[in-house]
Amino acid sequence: MRKLCIIYLLLAAAISSKGQDIHFSQAFNHPLWQTPAAAGMMQADYRVSAIYKNQWSSVPVPFNTLLLSGDAVLLKLKNQDKISAGLLIYSDRAGDSKFSLYQSELAVSYAKSLGDSLHYLSGGFMFGLAGRSFSTKKLFFDNQFVDGSLDPSIPIDESFAGTSLSSLDIGAGLMYSFDYKGRARINAGIGAYHLNSPTVSFYDQDDVKLNNRYHFFISGDILVNASLRLKPTFIFQQQDVKKELLLAAVMAYKIESFTIPHLVAQAGLMYRNQDALVAYAGLEYNSMQFGLSYDINTSQLTSASRGNGGFELSAIYQFYKVQKINSKGAVCPIF
Repeated sequence: MRKLCIIYLLLAAAISSKGQDIHFSQAFNHPLWQTPAAAGMMQADYRVSAIYKNQWSSVPVPFNTLLLSGDAVLLKLKNQDKISAGLLIYSDRAGDSKFSLYQSELAVSYAKSLGDSLHYLSGGFMFGLAGRSFSTKKLFFDNQFVDGSLDPSIPIDESFAGTSLSSLDIGAGLMYSFDYKGRARINAGIGAYHLNSPTVSFYDQDDVKLNNRYHFFISGDILVNASLRLKPTFIFQQQDVKKELLLAAVMAYKIESFTIPHLVAQAGLMYRNQDALVAYAGLEYNSMQFGLSYDINTSQLTSASRGNGGFELSAIYQFYKVQKINSKGAVCPIF
């Protein structure tokens, strides 16, 4: 009975409330998730990334979230400005209701060089489609209980307009990036999402809207010495009355090795206010980066989760365009 109550309450909250977005502990590893203006804001020409989160597996209704993204610099102008684009796809699924969110979004950005290649101010916008759905097959409702006993043969009497819906989603953002002689890099930005306030009601109620979400961040990559870098991050999000603050400090240590060059180990801690303490470990190798984090729950859900939050895995790969060889200028003959 306890499990059924929890499932019902979570489904009711998802259906009746004005909605909240999924979130990641490793948001700092995925700039495009933070603001559409981050598309193309990198030293490489292309970037692909993935992140998977399994949250609250110790309670009856765990959340499974997957995010895939990619962005590319489409055009480099003579004044060092850049035009870029990105694609972001994510899904979220929870509970016996199989309450799911599927969303795909396209981002376009223009980065203005502020006098040199070390300062950039970027603006971008994002638009896409979102789909939400759930299943009633494993759910039980009030009318199916007779004299305190469950009779699953009784049809449910909920007046759902449907068990799936889709909506258009629009967002925009700004980002500033500064690189100081390779010794320090600072990024700051803001993203605004659901600017069109899409309707998300399964009861065909037009006044049930998805609230605007605002995401603000400041991150740094500071060279301490030849082997050590410090990467602090500050993230603040707000959606309606819900607020989230994330503080992170990650140390990156370059491992001197002749057999495996360009290897960097990462370790850090994060704190999400009134929610979780997060342990993080990562590895950088050439243009690849991998991250693993674990949330230790500190919120009121601790009694149900026994302090367990969830694992989060991430992977990032950056690469450059293949330069064409000018055969006319080749010194050696081509066979």
